[in-house]
Amino acid sequence: MLITLSGLDGAGKSTLAEALKSSLERDGISAVIFHMNKDVGLYAYVRNLRDAIKGWLQTAKPSPAAEATPEAGARQEVSGAKRSLLELRRRIIWNKPLRRWVDLGDLALFLAYRLYVERLRGRLLIMDRYFYDRLADQADGRHWKYLRWFSGITPVPDVPVLVEVSPEEAFGRKGEYSIESMTLRRANYREIFGWIPGSVILPNDDLDAAVETLEQIVRSRMNLPRPRTLAAGG
Repeated sequence: MLITLSGLDGAGKSTLAEALKSSLERDGISAVIFHMNKDVGLYAYVRNLRDAIKGWLQTAKPSPAAEATPEAGARQEVSGAKRSLLELRRRIIWNKPLRRWVDLGDLALFLAYRLYVERLRGRLLIMDRYFYDRLADQADGRHWKYLRWFSGITPVPDVPVLVEVSPEEAFGRKGEYSIESMTLRRANYREIFGWIPGSVILPNDDLDAAVETLEQIVRSRMNLPRPRTLAAGG
């Protein structure tokens, strides 16, 4: 079974994924969480390599005393070159035509991941972010043809969830992106999830309520009984 959680940064996807995994495992259902940006595909590998290089650079960072030596100017020039390389990398990664080819490769790789986790290991797969999040990244509010095509060849999850919070709430939780940009992204998510059969829009203004609702939806689609604590309360 495949469950995916999509939504704005700060919507609470990771928290909900962990809560759901814990709830299912209490009932003896083995589950695994994959993070789309950290575990699956080329972007994830590039990100992990970047983090490894950043860790190495921080470990090798010279002391303040060393920075005062005559070689400091040369290091500053290297730093400027590094910034140029990072900017070049950013332009390459966010190039839309290139990302589309990468997405196709990652989709094929994801199918292999899914085969291994669900078929060979017999575990339920929870995705923290999914290809729908990438489509929301690429959407500009006008050109939907490719995005609709790609969503059509993407495996439809058993439980595709859009975790919904206001842009203001998401900004208050993380503050990584502007409210304006997240307002546009939220509209993209709404459009994309309108194409997906069986999709669920899950409000997450109240975390406990969102966790309970998510558990009920998943259990219903798995034909499982409600948790004892919930049944007792009903």
